[in-house]
Amino acid sequence: MKMYEFTQISEPNGFVDGMLSSNDRKYRGVLFKAFGVVLMSIMLSLFAREAGAEITDIDPSIAVHGAEIVIEGNGFGSKKPKVTLIESNPAGKRAKKVALRVIDNDDTTITASLKNGMAGDYTLEVKPARGAVMTAAQGFTIAAPENITLSDEQGEIGDEIEVYGDFFGDRRPQVFIGGKKVKVVDFGEDFAAVLVPKIANGLHEVSVRNRAGDGVSSVFFEVVNSSVKPKKQHQLKVKFDGKNYAVGGKTLTAVYSPVTKQITIMALKASGMSVRNLTLTGQVDLDTLPAAIGPGFGPGDIIYQLPGVAGNSQYQSANNSDEWRVLFNHYENGYLYGSFSGMLRNSQNNNDTVRMSSGTFAVKVIQ
Repeated sequence: MKMYEFTQISEPNGFVDGMLSSNDRKYRGVLFKAFGVVLMSIMLSLFAREAGAEITDIDPSIAVHGAEIVIEGNGFGSKKPKVTLIESNPAGKRAKKVALRVIDNDDTTITASLKNGMAGDYTLEVKPARGAVMTAAQGFTIAAPENITLSDEQGEIGDEIEVYGDFFGDRRPQVFIGGKKVKVVDFGEDFAAVLVPKIANGLHEVSVRNRAGDGVSSVFFEVVNSSVKPKKQHQLKVKFDGKNYAVGGKTLTAVYSPVTKQITIMALKASGMSVRNLTLTGQVDLDTLPAAIGPGFGPGDIIYQLPGVAGNSQYQSANNSDEWRVLFNHYENGYLYGSFSGMLRNSQNNNDTVRMSSGTFAVKVIQ
């Protein structure tokens, strides 16, 4: 077996008695100074980059599902960031968040697609792979259909009409006439061709629904020459602030005076997910229908008291400029049929968000 002889390892050049020589100490000092300068420049560069990181533009700032959003700014980094929409005015304690899918990105531009989320206003945030979260000063809105108009305002069952508007989306929208879902035979991002459904004569609200929410037409569609008879039942369907409520049975009544032409529709003491108290009041001649009341309801003419609403639950029309509209379609065999829509505010909190409401009713009239 070969034996290896261990010999003393010589000390490094310039190493004397365990200490660096004077020349080596000077050399090491120079290296440390150089390293410090480089490190400081890197840190200053990073700080400068983070200080200049910002979102400068969002295009478009109003969009529907399926849209591509281009976000301009600085400091996004080369790695894929996270882009999130945060609800601006949450109804509950926690704001809803919507993640955008990043398609392409670099340090100054992000392209992302909107795939989900309910209609409303949001704040956009970008979280780079490295660095702090950036919040856009510019707001962002997920849009429900709006500016809805009709090619025809009167027709018969089976007629084809076109519904126009903005933000229908890239998928087939749902269209309702008089609350009944209709057949969509053709569609685009700003129109839908539909067939008039089997519903009773009268004026009917037209609404369009995309994946984010609903929009209501500015005019009503009148169905004529229909053989469909309306159902004789007490029923009130209400949509308030995006949520659906209903009242039926003996909790719904209508009182009418043939002398003053004053009518008051009341929904009282309903339980569960229903309207506790709703009052519709105005003047109309039941012998000359259809007829509409509004716009221009006075303060307090329409009141809701809703369960499950945070804070004070009473809402009423805010002022005479509110475009409240009540439509009385027809009166037959003692039953009155119609619809309504408008904006409401909290009666005891003027700072509360003004909220949209609409509904339909079928109610037996007591004279």
